[in-house]
Amino acid sequence: MTTDGGGWTVFQRRVDGSQNFKQNYNAYRKGFGNIKKEFWLDSGCMALKNQKSGVYKVRIADRSTKQVYCDMTTDGGGWTVFQRRVDGTQNFTQNYDAYRRGFGNIKKEFWLGNEIIHKLTKDGSCELRVDLEDFDNKTRYALYKGFKVGDESSGFKLTLGSYSGNAGDSLTRVNGMKFSTYDRDQDTLSGGHCAARYKGNELLHNLTSNGSCELRVDLEDFDNEKRYALYKGFRVGDQKSGFKLTIGSYSGDAGDSLTRVNGMKFSTYDRDQDTWGENCAATYRGGFWHQSCHSANPNGHYFNGKHKSYANGINWYHWRGYYYSMKHIKMMFRCQ
Repeated sequence: MTTDGGGWTVFQRRVDGSQNFKQNYNAYRKGFGNIKKEFWLDSGCMALKNQKSGVYKVRIADRSTKQVYCDMTTDGGGWTVFQRRVDGTQNFTQNYDAYRRGFGNIKKEFWLGNEIIHKLTKDGSCELRVDLEDFDNKTRYALYKGFKVGDESSGFKLTLGSYSGNAGDSLTRVNGMKFSTYDRDQDTLSGGHCAARYKGNELLHNLTSNGSCELRVDLEDFDNEKRYALYKGFRVGDQKSGFKLTIGSYSGDAGDSLTRVNGMKFSTYDRDQDTWGENCAATYRGGFWHQSCHSANPNGHYFNGKHKSYANGINWYHWRGYYYSMKHIKMMFRCQ
């Protein structure tokens, strides 16, 4: 970052003769050498082996460069990370152009961009690895040979080869499919649109409609004390019902702050479906099932514990009241 103002991507270096540069075509295509000494840079993270995981600027097939996150520890390293979800801070309900260009924070949650993924994988010599972790800290992975993403004219068509791993093969089903977003329907669902349908309250309705589900809310305050609330018979109605909430009996140690809104429609700042004379979601800064208004406000403003404003934080009234915002909250369900 010193030469002529910095910002240069070094793709070749000779310093001491330690690296053999008499390599074949495929070696020059993939890259080789030690990036700290002598090397020819590849189009991805493979040439960075023996480096630490982190953000690097790499060469793309069209001779441009791009900052990518390289995982240099998993299964030998050399992985170019193109998607990551870790904390829910990034909205992934994006349009087709956003997925084409890429979005998010490359150090946290992001999608690298379909155009870049195409350029990095188009020769078909890549592997795809998906690493997953659940909230019990159990990890699984899926590995696919022959990973390739087509160009925009193909609809960013996905190509996958053979599967291995212990997570189960959940991608071969979409091998050969185009990329879909809520504003670009390229799936094969008859009379519907997968990317638009399976998100938010519509997804909750589809997953809970049989009424055999439990709802669990886990809470943690800034003293690291944890509580929970459990409800039987959890169900979310369809859009015609206003995504009506149905819950059954309560158990737990956090206090029952949801039975009050049992049977209520879902309200947001632009859709007032509560029973108050004003708009609960707009006043208390969070879309949720409101009555007049709430004893629970999980989508409220994130304060650092105590706050002076009334009931507009991440409040669970029956534990810490209306002037304390939770440090962590997690709402989840499971069905028979």
